Amino acid sequence: NILKAIGFREFQRSVWVHPLSVPSFLKDFLLEDGIREHIKFITAGKIDKDDAFKKLFKPLTVPNKLARKSD
Repeated sequence: NILKAIGFREFQRSVWVHPLSVPSFLKDFLLEDGIREHIKFITAGKIDKDDAFKKLFKPLTVPNKLARKSD
């Protein structure tokens, strides 16, 4: 799964989350990967107990194997 490889986590079925803003280069990567019609970016103002939540995540990145795939 591309979203999981980048650093998102599945919150519930078909809902993938990350507590940090998605950088524009990453949005461009995702939207060019043929899944544009299935992606909606939502920015929430606050998440309850977000300190514990944020510890579950690593920074968002495009793994080398996926970056080469988009070339």
